[in-house]
Amino acid sequence: MGKSERGMAILLVDDEARLRRTLARSLSARGHWVDEAGTHREAVTAVVHGTYDLLLLDVNLPDATGWAEPRREGR
Repeated sequence: MGKSERGMAILLVDDEARLRRTLARSLSARGHWVDEAGTHREAVTAVVHGTYDLLLLDVNLPDATGWAEPRREGR
């Protein structure tokens, strides 16, 4: 993962799957690589195992507030 010729590597974190899919399609169509997480726990796992240029976080996740940055908790 990481920045490539396709654009930015983005982790999109939202518990609403339909919104996640819509945003992911839109970002991918603009040349970005998008990984998705539906929970804070999934976001932490993704950040620990990957490298992202941008994290788009829902601030009202059911398992944690989006204000709790996954990178800090995962490392």
